[in-house]
Amino acid sequence: MEKPNITFSSCLYRLKNRHGNQLHLDWFRNFIRIVNRFYLVIYTCENDYNILIREIQQLDENTQQKIKVVIKPFTEFYNYKYKSFWIENNNNPQCATLYNITDWRLNMLWCEKVHFVKQTIEQKYFDTTEYYGWCDIGYFRDIISGDIREKWPNPDKLRDFDKERVYYGCIIESIYLRTAYQYHVRHFHPSNIDRITGVPIVTYPAEAHMFSGGFYITGREKAVWWCDYFQRILEKYIRNKVVVQNEQHIIAHCVFIDETNNFCIIKSCKETCPDKLWFMFREFLL
Repeated sequence: MEKPNITFSSCLYRLKNRHGNQLHLDWFRNFIRIVNRFYLVIYTCENDYNILIREIQQLDENTQQKIKVVIKPFTEFYNYKYKSFWIENNNNPQCATLYNITDWRLNMLWCEKVHFVKQTIEQKYFDTTEYYGWCDIGYFRDIISGDIREKWPNPDKLRDFDKERVYYGCIIESIYLRTAYQYHVRHFHPSNIDRITGVPIVTYPAEAHMFSGGFYITGREKAVWWCDYFQRILEKYIRNKVVVQNEQHIIAHCVFIDETNNFCIIKSCKETCPDKLWFMFREFLL
């Protein structure tokens, strides 16, 4: 079997969230068991490091060699310097997905994903791959088929990905896609962007998700570009104390103001369970 040509980054930090920490640990166990055709770098805190290592040590040696766990405390996050913003954001009733439900650090963590990927590249944890990306720890949260471990991601399909573009999945059902698209075009249209702050005048609603932030793929150089671009747009919101619903909010902003074809959005044309759209790359890359 040829060597993996993609390195995914992911993370596991036990914080107050909607699913519970035990469930996240179960998802982690599922995820590491499919590591075969890709390398995986997992970021975590010092308290959880040994727990993850014990789980990884139960795998065969070949799989273990494709996984690296990196300790990265919250205080070393790029966006930790905006701590006061994240706390205020989490306590804002307009931030309906997080308000009084989660730890304030969770949204900061979501917006750190691009920085984790950039660190993976710069630190050369696995320096032989052409493709890099992010995969949430819960992306393979259910029972895993043998095909997933043996074939995912399919290297032939991966080679078709343009390393100069960033790939995300659209989570809108086909029957609602036109309406969602038109809404986002209007929301991020220059007429709704404040000329001074650079952010939309109207608050982005919590229910306006368009893309899954739990997975993306791109090339090495483009991943670094994507981190810097994402951060530049995010800081417009932080600087002007505008509500950030989650990283998907910032992704949508970046995609809909893009004029140079930097993104490729994968959409499903067939009727399917809405939940499956959040994890479409599981099938798309088989």
